[in-house]
Amino acid sequence: MKRLVLFALTVAIAACGSSSTAPNDKFTGTWYGVVEDDSIIIHATQTGDTFTGTGIAFSGGDTSTATFSGTSTPPTLQSTLVIVNAEYSAAFSGRYITADSISGTATGGGLTIPFALGRH
Repeated sequence: MKRLVLFALTVAIAACGSSSTAPNDKFTGTWYGVVEDDSIIIHATQTGDTFTGTGIAFSGGDTSTATFSGTSTPPTLQSTLVIVNAEYSAAFSGRYITADSISGTATGGGLTIPFALGRH
């Protein structure tokens, strides 16, 4: 489950530069992320620079609810993900690669891993 949380964080963070196609304002939408056998689905709404969201995290045979909040000021995104059932949280930082993709790293539980999110 820790890898899933880190994954969720990494999904929203990026190490590479941004694209001119990065959005001007909204993280609003449904975002998906996958790392190995773990995945997350987040439904987010942004007002101003701040966003909040809820979602579902899948790890092995476990399913947990998740909350997601942070700031989106393209080209960067900063966020905290909390996996409620697992009582675990992670932080991630990333960059918009396109208006519908974010890449970065997630940090939590003593681990830092790459993470990516895609909007559908």
